[in-house]
Amino acid sequence: MRENGYIKKAKAFLELAKKEIKKSKKNGDQHIAVDGCEKAWLAFVLATNGLFFKKGVEEKKLPQNHRGRMYLLKKYGNREMIKTYDHLKDLLHSEGFYNKFIDYDLINLAFEDLEDYIKTIENL
Repeated sequence: MRENGYIKKAKAFLELAKKEIKKSKKNGDQHIAVDGCEKAWLAFVLATNGLFFKKGVEEKKLPQNHRGRMYLLKKYGNREMIKTYDHLKDLLHSEGFYNKFIDYDLINLAFEDLEDYIKTIENL
């Protein structure tokens, strides 16, 4: 997949996540919000893969776990990207998906951070 393919998919998953969070908030079904959090996390992973691919990492060498992702993010990203990684991993992936802790205000703030992150990578 070309790097803009990663970014394009990241944006698409973020939009799906936003719709699910909105739907969950409206009807009170937190299961939908949990799915939205995981889609947003996938958007982050795809955007990060786009960064790595842009920096010359071969597709077959893209990381498959948190440790590998952080290793390459330290190498190819910047301090703000690393902070965003930690923040989104905690809020969306750990708390939102695994622990099913849904705070709509925090999730929407995380979506804003994710949009900024995607734009940063897109503009490199």
